Amino acid sequence: MHAFAESLGLRPEWLEPGAKLRVSGERTELIFQVDRREVLVDGVRVFMGEGALPTERGESLRISTLDRDRLLVPLLTPGANEARSPVQIVALDPGHGGRDRGTRNEKLGLVEKDFALDLAQRLRPLLQSLGFQVVMTREDDTYIALPERAQRAATSGADLFVSLHFNAAASPDVNGIETYVLTPQFQRSTGSDEKRADDAVAAPGNRFDAWSSFLGYTVHRTLLDRMQRPDRGLKRARFVVLRELPCPGVLVEGGYLSNPEEARLVATDEFRDRLAVALAEAIDAYNQTLLRLRAVREDEASSLSAGTDDES
Repeated sequence: MHAFAESLGLRPEWLEPGAKLRVSGERTELIFQVDRREVLVDGVRVFMGEGALPTERGESLRISTLDRDRLLVPLLTPGANEARSPVQIVALDPGHGGRDRGTRNEKLGLVEKDFALDLAQRLRPLLQSLGFQVVMTREDDTYIALPERAQRAATSGADLFVSLHFNAAASPDVNGIETYVLTPQFQRSTGSDEKRADDAVAAPGNRFDAWSSFLGYTVHRTLLDRMQRPDRGLKRARFVVLRELPCPGVLVEGGYLSNPEEARLVATDEFRDRLAVALAEAIDAYNQTLLRLRAVREDEASSLSAGTDDES
C-alpha cells in the first residue's frame, strides 16, 4: 500500500492499527479495512474484487494488482494507463420491455420496464442539449434480447453505454442507489463469495475496464450527491449487456421498487426528472475529463513539435 500511495502522491496512516488504513492527500481519501472488499473513496462505497490484506510484517495493507490497475488508479488518475477520445454517441438502454416486465411492486402497480423507458426518454433530450448524439436500444414497450442491446450499441458506433434499471430485494427495508460495471477478468463479481471457473473468461467489454470504472464512479458519486439516497455502492457484475459492449459502460439501479417508500418516490415525475438531470450531469462530467485529457495531449504534442523545430 505504501508504494501505491506514494505513486499517487498520497500518504497512508492507520486509523485502527492493523485493522483500518487511510490513504489520503490534499483532495483524496481512501479508507481500507482488513479482509473487506469495500473501500471508501472520498466517502463513496466502492467494491474491489479482493479484500485488502495485511502485509507479511503487518505494517500496512496490500491490494490486488487488478484492483489497483483496473479500479483505483483509473478512479484517481483517469487516463493514466489509456487514452480515450471524447464521447460523441451515447447509447441509452432502458432495461427490460415487452414480455420482460422486470421487477415490480404489485401492491402499488409499478413495473420496472415502464420507469426505465420513461427515464431514458427524459434523459435523451438533456444529453442532446449538451451536444451528444443519443441512440436507444428500445423506443417503446418492446422486448429486446440482452445480447442484441450491446449489438445495437456497436452498430450505432456508441462511445458510451448506459443501462437504466430499478431494483428489488427480498427485504422491503433495502433502498438506495447501486451502480454496476463489468467485473474484470480473473476477479469475483461483488455478489460472489468464491472464485468461479468463468471468472477467468475475458469478455469483449473487459477491454474498457479502466474507463468503465471511472465512468461508474463518476455516475455513482453524482447520483448520490444529487439524489440524496442511500449509497448501495459501485459494484461489479458480469451482466450480459455489459459483457459484450464495444465501449465503456455502466448499469444504473435508480431505486428499489420493493421498498414502499422509495417505490412511491420513483413513481413521481419529480424524482425521475432529478434522476435524469443527475445522469446527464455525470455523463457530461465524464466527457469533460476526456476533453481535458485530449487538450493536455495536444499541448504536449505541440510542445514536443516546437522543441524539435527549435533543435533543427
